[in-house]
Parts: sequence; structure tokens; C-alpha cells
Amino acid sequence: MRNNLDDAVFNNCVDQSGKKHGCTRFAIAGATMTLDRDSPTVIAVDPGQALTLTLPAVERGLTFYLWHVSTGNYDITVSSPVTRAGAAGATTMGTVSQNEGAIIQSDGVTWYVGVLKQT
Repeated sequence: MRNNLDDAVFNNCVDQSGKKHGCTRFAIAGATMTLDRDSPTVIAVDPGQALTLTLPAVERGLTFYLWHVSTGNYDITVSSPVTRAGAAGATTMGTVSQNEGAIIQSDGVTWYVGVLKQT
């Protein structure tokens, strides 16, 4: 049995629940961006304007790490998805400002957004 990982490369990793784990995605986004369950786990975003990031449907253990890397002072508004037709609309779960990050996780019932403030 091999006991080291010299020169190991992991591509398109999939966990036991079937969730794919991408390492990073650097997105220069427009005014909206929508994630799905197979979006990369770690996402660095450089918005050229204020951005609304819509989360996928809740799923237990689904986690994203978001980094706001813009040189502009634009906020990223993290919103829950509209879960059914005719629903009133998405709910703002948190706001990530320039040079901040967020840990976003679902427990299968709701989304939790913990913003990591710059000090």
C-alpha cells in the first residue's frame, strides 16, 4: 500500500454523496451568479459591479468557501434560492465586502453564511 502522495494530482474529486469538489474558480461575474451543487467548493470572485450570488437548493453538508478578491468596492450579496414557483423571492443570507470571505454551509434545511471580516 502506498503511504505518500508525492506528485499527486486530484481532478474532479467526488465525495460519497456525489458532490464534486473543484479547487477554485476565479469568476469575473456580471450582476448575478448562480451556484449549483457541482460548483467548485472554493470560489474566488472578482466582481466588476455589485453581485448577487444565488445558492443552490439546500443539501446537508453542502459547503462553499467564497473569497471576494475585487480591487473595486463592490459587495457580493449571498441569497438563498427561490425554492418553488410563485415564491416571494430569494432571501439575503449575507453580504461579503471587498477583501472579505465567507463560509457557506447547508444543514439540509437552511443555508448558513459566516462572513469573515477583514481586520
